[in-house]
Amino acid sequence: MQISNYVSYAKLANNNLRCANITNRAKAIPFNWIIVLCLIYVPLVTFSPILNKIALFVIIPLLFIYCLYSYSALIYNKYIQLYIAIVLWILISCFVASDIDLMLRELRIILGTFAVSCIFFALAQNKRYVPWLYLTFLLVVLINYVYLKNNILTDLYIGQERPDDELFNANRFGYYLLYSVCAIFVYGEIFKGFKETLCRIFLFAFIAIVPYIALITMSRQIIIIVIPFCLYTLIQRYNPLSSVKHFIIYGALLAIVSYCVLNYYLPLYESSIFIDRLQTDVTEDNRVTLIIEGFLIGLQNPILGVGPGNAVLYLNGYFTHCSYTELFATSGLLPMVLFIALIGKFIFEQLSRYRQTKDKLFLYFFTTGVFWAAYNFFYVFYSSLWLMCFLFLLIAHSGEYYKELNMKESQGMAT
Repeated sequence: MQISNYVSYAKLANNNLRCANITNRAKAIPFNWIIVLCLIYVPLVTFSPILNKIALFVIIPLLFIYCLYSYSALIYNKYIQLYIAIVLWILISCFVASDIDLMLRELRIILGTFAVSCIFFALAQNKRYVPWLYLTFLLVVLINYVYLKNNILTDLYIGQERPDDELFNANRFGYYLLYSVCAIFVYGEIFKGFKETLCRIFLFAFIAIVPYIALITMSRQIIIIVIPFCLYTLIQRYNPLSSVKHFIIYGALLAIVSYCVLNYYLPLYESSIFIDRLQTDVTEDNRVTLIIEGFLIGLQNPILGVGPGNAVLYLNGYFTHCSYTELFATSGLLPMVLFIALIGKFIFEQLSRYRQTKDKLFLYFFTTGVFWAAYNFFYVFYSSLWLMCFLFLLIAHSGEYYKELNMKESQGMAT
């Protein structure tokens, strides 16, 4: 009699718990969709001045407050602490800025970038948000291409001039391409079944158009960084020597790519001024000069630099186009060292996790971190809304995936 009562109580408790879980999920669904819609809204309105202001001054602050409230423990994360230390030192360096207007404008961008990075880091703790967070970078590429096609290419003689205007930056478009390739690769790892197959096919299709975008934007960074990253991504996904099937697939793809290159890409390349840009001596490149001069400015002001945004006063209206030297020149040695430490911590942590688990996703994160670190020599990422937050998405995703693997291993040992 007592045993039957215990069984009845157990069933009742189990049913109550299941009902409570269902109720909690039901209550959470509308709120989760609000978060998702906010994430989608932000990249979609990039080129709409009014709607973009709503994203920058309403949606992002609200999401930041929500993340601080819901994920307050993240303040103890080592990556976030390093990032906070960098931002705090940048705030201190504001006191030495000569041009207050330049300083305030740069500071607003840096703080906005910090807020978005924290949002991506916090929301990636929730597994259901991860695909949507990666989707935002695909949307950024899509919106930029639509703008390029409808507003610049219509009046542009492709191959003879760069497609830049006050809203679109050709080089920045290249950075988004790297993020999108990574996002599509990750989709092929986290999705299963039909979605996985679709994403793996889409990876080939997306990579095939990268050389074309390099030609129409004439961005050397795409040739130097993005295309090698694309090749690595394909090799990591499909080792051509691992099976006869992969060897045949690679052979077919190589034939298709060769045909496209010879018949479409090569004629466009040979008739463009892009060939002259690629043949420019590295030592004669303006970016190299800016990096060297920025480093010299940092050496003259190693403690606090010359103030955020004020490097342009010493470089004839240019910034250094390099995260490391820009930090050194504008805020001193400490934030540059902390920034390098943050990137290095991520890279070596992925390598350690790969050695421990042999999971190839950590190897991919490791390589992505190396490419990301190299890309910082070409542009200032820490003060660009969509460039810095991607690293924190990878950091959080890797951490949660590592916890998930450890949990499965513990459950397997328990059984």
